[in-house]
Amino acid sequence: MYMRIKFLLIFMSVLVLSCSENEDEAFNLPIDESNFVEMMAEIHIAEAAAKLSNQTKDRDFPFELSYVYANILKKYQFDQDKLEKELLLLAEHPIEMQKIYKKIETQIKDIQNSMKN
Repeated sequence: MYMRIKFLLIFMSVLVLSCSENEDEAFNLPIDESNFVEMMAEIHIAEAAAKLSNQTKDRDFPFELSYVYANILKKYQFDQDKLEKELLLLAEHPIEMQKIYKKIETQIKDIQNSMKN
């Protein structure tokens, strides 16, 4: 189930890199964009933490990514199907997806900076 999210995130990242110039200028994400950006930033941070946890074999910090995914989706009142639909919609609009992923990247950097202070 959560492997599909990971696959879709990788798929979308590839699509962002291969954006076409023919984009519908009237595109609007049918959900609250700021919540979506925050949620996706948290998902990416969780994936990075899981990867780091697996690399360090941290036994004091068992990291169950599916549990974290479920909690993030619940926090933002999303479910797996809704997330997949939004990601697939964005995949059809690569320029908009690129704009949103720039915002996600900024959100991640803001979170990193807030943790440093």
